[in-house]
Amino acid sequence: MQPHQQTVSNWLESIGQTRNIPLSLGEDGHCIIKFENDLECFIEVPRQSEVIPIYVYCPMLKLPSEQSTQCHLLKAALELNMFGLQTGSCQLSFDQRTNQIVLTFACDLNMLDQELFSHFLSDFLDIASQLNIKFQELEALTFERQDDSQLKDNTSNVIKTKLGIRSNS
Repeated sequence: MQPHQQTVSNWLESIGQTRNIPLSLGEDGHCIIKFENDLECFIEVPRQSEVIPIYVYCPMLKLPSEQSTQCHLLKAALELNMFGLQTGSCQLSFDQRTNQIVLTFACDLNMLDQELFSHFLSDFLDIASQLNIKFQELEALTFERQDDSQLKDNTSNVIKTKLGIRSNS
């Protein structure tokens, strides 16, 4: 394990001790934190890099196969990203490998210390939990109404309403 990875591992161990859960980076530079509603937060600190990045991400929603529903969900995720009002310093992104909307954060490790990392991680998990609730409600509503002939016309407005996004019309 590289020294910068050991630093993050020590920070995670300290956070884990206060929460009574074992946390640390594995030899591969990864840590998975399981939390509310079966969410998983992945922390990744690469071994070799010119800049020393830390990546934190949490899968939020697997996109359905129906393309118009995908389009509306991705549009809603982009609207949630606007100015970071719903996502803080994090971003909602699309992971093509897994076909999921993912809450992500990346920064140079040199910008953090143990206290900042602890506060950030706590905030990240809170934001992920809040967004997860919104996406679960939205997903349930979308699948409930999938056979409804009005779905295509109403999906965008329903998504905006459930996610707390104001409509311009």
